[in-house]
Amino acid sequence: MELYFFRHGIAADRADYAEDGDRPLTTKGETRTKLVAQRLQQLGLHFEGILTSPLLRARQTAEILAAAELGPHPQVFQGLAPRGSLGAFLAWLERWEAAPDAKLVLVGHQPDLGEWAEAIAFGQTGHHLNLKKAGIIGLRSGAARIQAHTDNELFLLTSPKWLLP
Repeated sequence: MELYFFRHGIAADRADYAEDGDRPLTTKGETRTKLVAQRLQQLGLHFEGILTSPLLRARQTAEILAAAELGPHPQVFQGLAPRGSLGAFLAWLERWEAAPDAKLVLVGHQPDLGEWAEAIAFGQTGHHLNLKKAGIIGLRSGAARIQAHTDNELFLLTSPKWLLP
């Protein structure tokens, strides 16, 4: 199984919105995210599932991934909201019916995505994986399911600039 962590694209300034969850992607954020999604599609990546934070900027990012034919319509997962629960996600993952070689992408926020990736890959967090906006982390497990604190491989950590022409 492969698990990808995709940070939302560049969003509008916090000062312009009363609620953080209402901040949309900027034009630059939308454009850059579309370019990254197109590049991932060109590389042959396809997800069996797309889970997204309920916040607008993450949902918009997930929709861009789906529109690029990288996977199915995104499913909102409350646990991907800022300060979400890795435990809740791992419980969801146990129930997810997918093939052992399935690919799943989580669209969310920093520092949560970096911390979750650290916990799953290394068994602890140290705030070392800094995921840039529209950046991606990939973890791989030889097992049918990724579990925290097991033999998982960090095989991808890149910012969008390395994926763009």
